[in-house]
Amino acid sequence: MGILTNPDRDMVAETFSATVIESFKERLKNEKDYYFHTTALIGLPEGYDLNKLMIPSPKCVIDCRKAAVDSVTKAFNKLKEDTHYIVLDYIYSLPKDDDLRRLLYHCVKESVFRADRLIILVFRYKEEEKGKRWTYDELAEKLCEEFPCIQISEDRKGRKDIFFGNVFEPSIGNGIVSYNRRDVLLEKINKILMKRDRCDKWSLCDLVNLKTTLNDINNVITLEITLHFIDWLEKEKIINKGQADKMRHDVLATKPNTNGFDIQYAGAYGDVPILAEVKCCIPVQTDDFGSNQKDSIQRDIDSLRNGKKKAKGAAKTSQGVSTYYRFLVVMDYGSSRNAVEKLISKQSDVEIYSGQNLDSTKIYVVMIS
Repeated sequence: MGILTNPDRDMVAETFSATVIESFKERLKNEKDYYFHTTALIGLPEGYDLNKLMIPSPKCVIDCRKAAVDSVTKAFNKLKEDTHYIVLDYIYSLPKDDDLRRLLYHCVKESVFRADRLIILVFRYKEEEKGKRWTYDELAEKLCEEFPCIQISEDRKGRKDIFFGNVFEPSIGNGIVSYNRRDVLLEKINKILMKRDRCDKWSLCDLVNLKTTLNDINNVITLEITLHFIDWLEKEKIINKGQADKMRHDVLATKPNTNGFDIQYAGAYGDVPILAEVKCCIPVQTDDFGSNQKDSIQRDIDSLRNGKKKAKGAAKTSQGVSTYYRFLVVMDYGSSRNAVEKLISKQSDVEIYSGQNLDSTKIYVVMIS
């Protein structure tokens, strides 16, 4: 990821709007169960006019260069439910005063409990810093170092925060470096694996990072099985190369644990509509899944059968999902095939795919190694 720059065309504002504002608006429309917050970290040049970002009103903007306990308290007390946007500008200029930091942290957390919020943290960089390359983890570490009271990696629903800002590099393509799920996950794994010390010398923080990395490894396995499934669809001539390329692009551009189906592709006219859930369960018993594994797989089957409330478009209902060809993709490892056959044996609309003509009333299990 590269520092945002300010070329002739205001790619800063355009990229910010497309990447942050529009995705947050979409989330506002789709997530109605309980309140959430998303933290967006962005970098702007010194002197860049914040108004150019076109952050929707009503919004709360705090200039941290002038922050004081009274001004912060008043700003947050005035927040209403429809004030979805909180902007903290010049965050590295915030006075290093514990009381003020704690108050600001408390205000942010309290505001989240009352409404859906997008918390935009703006750091400013000088002209000579243009072109410096930052990694995702470096941004997080820098922010935590400078501004420790904003917990940028957590919210009430878990790890849902996004990082934005240093994603612009004018020398690459159209000027925007696209998110790539595989690259991000592998970078996080490589960072922890680069430690060469004996494990008994690791700190508690190192061990916590290792625990998080294990989740990232699971996400990489799921991603690889998903991509192999798309390869399989193309090899079986269920989809053509053009559709396969578009599906791979969509999968790699989607962040782990995003709401909806692992693959939902309606595509352009002439494309084959595909809906899929991907499971990488390894049987805990000789020829059978454990209870929690069975429940997880069955939930995915039920979603393919009945739709998901938080899916996109037509896939929210049973009638909608029936317009797709539906697949349960399972990692073929050890005795997983036997375990799957046991699980689906009494479900007449679910069957192992073995070359038969596709039927949109069926759910097909595909084993991928």
